[in-house]
Amino acid sequence: MGLDDSFTSHWRKVWSLRIAPKISLFLWKYQHDILPIQKVLNSRVPLKFSPNCSLCGIEEESRAHLFWNCYLVRKVWIVFLDWWSLNRNVMNGHGDLFLLFRCLKGVALREAWHTSVIALLWTIWLARNERIFSKQDWNEEKLVWLIKIRAFEWLLAAGKMARGLESLWKVNPRGSCLLFNKKHKGRDFIWCNTNFIGYSDGSWKLLPDNSVRCGVGCCITDLEDNLIFIFSSPGKANSPLEAEREALLFLYTQIIQSSQLHGIFTLCTNSKVLEKQFLKARAGYKEEESLNILEDWENLVKDKRFKIQFVFRDKLIGADSLAKDGGKRKKMMQAWC
Repeated sequence: MGLDDSFTSHWRKVWSLRIAPKISLFLWKYQHDILPIQKVLNSRVPLKFSPNCSLCGIEEESRAHLFWNCYLVRKVWIVFLDWWSLNRNVMNGHGDLFLLFRCLKGVALREAWHTSVIALLWTIWLARNERIFSKQDWNEEKLVWLIKIRAFEWLLAAGKMARGLESLWKVNPRGSCLLFNKKHKGRDFIWCNTNFIGYSDGSWKLLPDNSVRCGVGCCITDLEDNLIFIFSSPGKANSPLEAEREALLFLYTQIIQSSQLHGIFTLCTNSKVLEKQFLKARAGYKEEESLNILEDWENLVKDKRFKIQFVFRDKLIGADSLAKDGGKRKKMMQAWC
């Protein structure tokens, strides 16, 4: 495929998104750097317009500044990339729409990511215009909230998201996309004879200063993929395996303490070691002395309502993102939906 064919293919994807024609036109102008921003207006009618950014009022308003380098917009990008669990280095340098689209791959996530990027750019543009014409003040919290709502509503209108996933979407877009796609791709045999499914993950990272960043995350769904519970918290584990166990046991304790949940439960983890330890313990084998045996772990092994199932990370319905997010938190976040 030649360069022109690739370019046409990219635009075909943009036109196919369920967004208003005026937003598609905005994207075309954005990509060609011909939006009526102050720098462009001054090149047409010198001295008739202030060259300064409409949001910060400090630097010249160019495309790069307005959508990337303005101090307010940079704050928005930081929160936005953290929301999508992406490296902040994405912010280094460019505003090319199609390079932005390629920052996240995967069929289950691609359209939601494209839609979210477009929602961010469109929200910044509207905020800029409202600042000029209505003197509206903005902060990053308001803008990020609008971005999340717009992207969700666009995906909902396109049939690419479910209303019941809105709470999860606002904290974990990857998880909501994976849960939506799982619902529309049929059932996996591992859910047989199960009433509820729990997903847990632990995140553990040794930092350059030899400190540890640990987080745990989990969620619970029923067999109709209705989200019941989400959790994200800093962890206390001293190793990756302990982080996985900490997340799994928190999930277990939440279920047994709940008065809402009754039945058979499958707890999913991406740790084959934990699954193996669980199966050996349930079969009557004693744990090695070197393992830290916890009372909750022993109770889980004995509780016949529960089984542990290994799944790959991309099947954890966003528990991995919740765990990584938990490592950055100062206190836990949990919600019954």
